[in-house]
Amino acid sequence: MDAAGKEYFSNKRRSKGEASSLPPYLHAWCAAILAASSLKDIPEGDRAVLVQHATSTDKPEMLLDHVFVARCSPAFEPGTFRVSFAVDQSLQAVLTALLNVLQVSGGELKHGTPPKSALERALTKLLVDLGEWTLMPNVS
Repeated sequence: MDAAGKEYFSNKRRSKGEASSLPPYLHAWCAAILAASSLKDIPEGDRAVLVQHATSTDKPEMLLDHVFVARCSPAFEPGTFRVSFAVDQSLQAVLTALLNVLQVSGGELKHGTPPKSALERALTKLLVDLGEWTLMPNVS
């Protein structure tokens, strides 16, 4: 995703602002789907959903009304990245498959805003350990 974003902006810079009429997040979404579907050791059901989505999308323009956010940025902890997605209801199954692949590959699924301080992180961990708070809502 990061490489797709860098490529988008370098093409835009080279062509003086007219690299693509598509927003950069569509390039990032396409890169994420292609990269996730090519990974080894992922569930076949998730791979089938991702490959079917990739093959059914002839042009990235088809996703303009369905993908709203696809972003990757470095996280606070070195070597980790924050990946954000927002899609239409019609792509919810594809997003679920993508998130499953990211988790199987070692990613950690988190929802909402990050804790504001070390004390808030410690309190959240205590509440989760006591069973008083679930960290993540169920994703269907």
